[in-house]
Amino acid sequence: MARPSRLLKLTALAAFPALCAVSAQAAPTTLTIATINNPDMIVLQKLSTQFEQAHPDIKLRWVTLEEGVLRQRVTTDIATGSGQFDLMTIGGYEAPLWAKKGWLAPLDMPASYDTADLLPTVRDGLSQGGKLFAVPFYAESSM
Repeated sequence: MARPSRLLKLTALAAFPALCAVSAQAAPTTLTIATINNPDMIVLQKLSTQFEQAHPDIKLRWVTLEEGVLRQRVTTDIATGSGQFDLMTIGGYEAPLWAKKGWLAPLDMPASYDTADLLPTVRDGLSQGGKLFAVPFYAESSM
């Protein structure tokens, strides 16, 4: 089965329902997810069995990497269009830059996802030209 368009590279699994609506009509699909090797993403990976039970036509394959390795691999993947990953976690640094280069598609979030509920600085950081290109799992800052 053909993979979803390379423009569907997203930062959040919150976009799964939209992707699943397309995938549910086709043969079973395996989505390869590149993510950072941190406690939050490991918990998400463990919870993915619940997602797979609710969506039996979709299997999730996780590739967990250290931050520097992840950044290098996903940047290479999306820049070359090699298609190793269907979904990936990226940071607030990459989202607006990649959107400007046309490597990401703006998100069309369902009405149930209240983008106004995001902290304005987080929402603005994941946007380009007033359009949201990524959604956060969490946000952090430095002092």
